Amino acid sequence: MNKTVYYESFTDDVVESRNQHVHLPDGYEWVRDDVWSKVKYHLGYLLVIILAELYLRLVLKVHYRNRRLLWKYRKSGYFVYGNHTQPVGDPFIPVLACIGKRAFGIAGTANYGIPVFGKLMPWIGALPVVETREGRQKLSEAVERRIRERHVVFLYPEAHVWPYYTGIRPFSTSAFHYQQQLNVPGFTLTTVYRKRRFGKKPRIEVIVNGPFRPDSTLSPRDQRQRLRDEVFQSLKENATLSNCDFIQYICTTK
Repeated sequence: MNKTVYYESFTDDVVESRNQHVHLPDGYEWVRDDVWSKVKYHLGYLLVIILAELYLRLVLKVHYRNRRLLWKYRKSGYFVYGNHTQPVGDPFIPVLACIGKRAFGIAGTANYGIPVFGKLMPWIGALPVVETREGRQKLSEAVERRIRERHVVFLYPEAHVWPYYTGIRPFSTSAFHYQQQLNVPGFTLTTVYRKRRFGKKPRIEVIVNGPFRPDSTLSPRDQRQRLRDEVFQSLKENATLSNCDFIQYICTTK
């Protein structure tokens, strides 16, 4: 055991960036179609692949299980949901899981305050969450476009990153309205932490499950609830395979 983290509720921010409350500039564009922007998108994607290979393979040594399942859906757009447990690795984990497809991540604006890396967010596939009416509309339009272009959109419905946390924190149905509206498949990527024979840090495995589809016989609200429940159950079942608490989390309000 290397560290103990104390928290009051599952919505606590246990990791904060230097510029946590950064605001996007006026006129920010979620999707840009000019030639120079398209060049940046392609260069950004290449950079993400390189960083993902270096960091996930060499530093975290991530192993994937059942990744071939996603290959069957390479000709369609889909959503991916994961447990949020790696501050640096989580933007890259879906990229290698969905290799061969461009992955766009719905992210909080706090990520834009990270030195150097934050400046690259628009070009490496980030779709920021802005809590204004216009911001929500622009995000929805961007998500729909990327799915229609047969790309992947990934979300971390727990919202806050808790490093090496081995449980699944509660989350609402709000993350599922995009999938319900667009009627496309969804998958889970569960990050699991296993004991190593040698060394203190755990072995990291990412397990792919799905697909989970909206049920058109239900009302929109019930569709979102069912998707949420199926995704939560999938993450929870896989998370039980973790057997290494590298960081211990203790609730102070019990």
